[in-house]
Amino acid sequence: MKYFLLTLVLLAGCTVKNVEIQKDISDKTKSANNAFQIAEQEVLKDVPVVPIIPDSTKPDPDPDKCACKGSGKITHGDGHSTPCPYHAKEFILQSR
Repeated sequence: MKYFLLTLVLLAGCTVKNVEIQKDISDKTKSANNAFQIAEQEVLKDVPVVPIIPDSTKPDPDPDKCACKGSGKITHGDGHSTPCPYHAKEFILQSR
């Protein structure tokens, strides 16, 4: 019987300790989240950073306005090319 009581006391102590640790972790997480939000507002100054994409880099049915310039291939900033949805040969052949 005394072993049973000793086991209960030890388990109760461990459970209380776990609850304290969980609360401490929760408090630190909330504090870090709040600090991040404050820092983000200071850095961004509430102005969203939105990249401006000029119209000349977008596909367009008009070859003069299209990013491919009528060639059928759009070359991207990193150097790779993709077929133009309006002027690529394979798309033109499919639409006929």
